[in-house]
Amino acid sequence: MLFVRLAFNASNKDRERAENIAAHTAHLRSGAINIVQSGPLFGAPGDVRLGALIVFDAPTLAEVEAFNAADPFIVSGVYDDVRLMRWEKTIG
Repeated sequence: MLFVRLAFNASNKDRERAENIAAHTAHLRSGAINIVQSGPLFGAPGDVRLGALIVFDAPTLAEVEAFNAADPFIVSGVYDDVRLMRWEKTIG
C-alpha cells in the first residue's frame, strides 16, 4: 500500500537541520521501510525550500508512523507540520 509524508519546514530551525542532516539521511536510507521516492519541496519566491515529500510502500500506516516518529528531523522539530496519508496512484 502506498503512503505519503508531506512535511513542512518550521521557522528558525537551520541549526537543528544542520545538526541532524546526516542522521536523517541515514534513517531514510536504512532500509527499515520501503521508500519509493523522496525529496525536498520548493516554492516561490526564489525557489525557497518549503519541506519534503516521501512516498512509502508499506503494509500499514502504523509502520509509516513508527518510521516517521524515529526520523531525526521529526525528533528535533525541523518540521512544524507533518501529514501522513494513504495514497492511491492512478497514473504512472
